Amino acid sequence: MKSGLNIDNEIIFFAYKFAYRLCGNRKAAEKLVEFSIEGHYKHCQDNSLLLLKGIWQEFVKYYGFIEFQEGAEVQKILLSLPVQLRCGVILKDIFKYDYEQIAQVLSITPQEVQKIVAQGRRRVVASRKMLTEETIKG
Repeated sequence: MKSGLNIDNEIIFFAYKFAYRLCGNRKAAEKLVEFSIEGHYKHCQDNSLLLLKGIWQEFVKYYGFIEFQEGAEVQKILLSLPVQLRCGVILKDIFKYDYEQIAQVLSITPQEVQKIVAQGRRRVVASRKMLTEETIKG
């Protein structure tokens, strides 16, 4: 039996992954996605909003175990970046957006996106190098 969840599953999962990478906290990511859904569909009828809330609750029950632990070190480094750099790096390197798409999301020019992605990448590389050196010394 197919539910309405399957239709929106990919979009919701993408939003959750982005929110989790952005804030590094499962509960906060869930709330961000929930608020996004509510905000986007505010103009819809009450029944539609209730349906979306039900879909979201079903999604959280089903995927609630997802923590993305495979990149814990990278996640910590990403969380240390300023928000704009973090968004640029996440959208470019994790979600494979092009510079035009990122520019639209961040409301800046594609040239500015290239600069913040490059700066964010440099900081990530420097932080990883520093962590590696600390591990070797330790």
